[in-house]
This record gives sequence, structure tokens and C-alpha cells, in this order.
Amino acid sequence: MGVLQGAVLVALCSWVAGKGCKHLSKTPEFGDIYHVKGVISLPYAEIEEPFEAWYNKTGNSSRIQYYDGQVITYQLESVEPYGTNYKITPETTETEMNVVKCFQLNGTKESPVTLQTVFPDTNGFKVSPPAGAWAGGGRSAGRQA
Repeated sequence: MGVLQGAVLVALCSWVAGKGCKHLSKTPEFGDIYHVKGVISLPYAEIEEPFEAWYNKTGNSSRIQYYDGQVITYQLESVEPYGTNYKITPETTETEMNVVKCFQLNGTKESPVTLQTVFPDTNGFKVSPPAGAWAGGGRSAGRQA
């Protein structure tokens, strides 16, 4: 699971817990088309990275932008034969400073382009019982006698 997916999952769980929502009876489904905004927080590196993402499985495309559009990535599976990635970002060289450039990287047979989702694949996950519903014997972790 990537940093972005992990951060989104933690944020989603925190939001659900904070809203006092009922316990989930099944793993969440995020759909084939969505748009999300958030902040990736890496406290150990003191980094707060705002992002915005668009995902369209039916259209075979995804886009993620960081820092209010300063850096944009596109993942296009539909471009023949193996998809293509674009990255639009400022580049500084010895002769130019912060010039916006577009980089293209085509997929290959061995490594085709895939869409970039911000949510983890929850296939195989199991929903745990709500807090206080633990049915095991003995003491539960964190409880003291």
C-alpha cells in the first residue's frame, strides 16, 4: 500500500470514527469514478502535502495533482498499445528556473500503465466486530486487571 493510499485510509477511518457512524458491516466500496481532496501528512519529515485526485476506471484514466496543481500526473491506460503517463512539473536547470515541463513515459508490454487510485484495494479485508464485542477468553490487549 502506497503512502497516499495509507494516508487516505487513515483519514477515512478517522472521519468515520469522528462522525459517530454505526459500525460497518462490510468493507467500503469507492466506486469506479470519484474525486477526492486531502493532505498527506508525514510528521517525521514535517511535510504536509495537499493533493487532489480524479479516478475514472470506466474511462481508463486517473489524475493526481499536488500543491494546488503545481505538480500534475496523468495515468492513461487507453493510449495504445500499453498506456502512457504524463507528469507536468516545474523544472530548474543551470539555465532555467521553475519552467513548467511535461514529461511522458509510455507503458511497455512488461510494464503497462495502470490507473493510480488513492484508496486501497479492500478485497480480502475482513470487517472486525465493533469495540466491546470481542468474544475471546481472557483479558484483551490494553486492559488492566
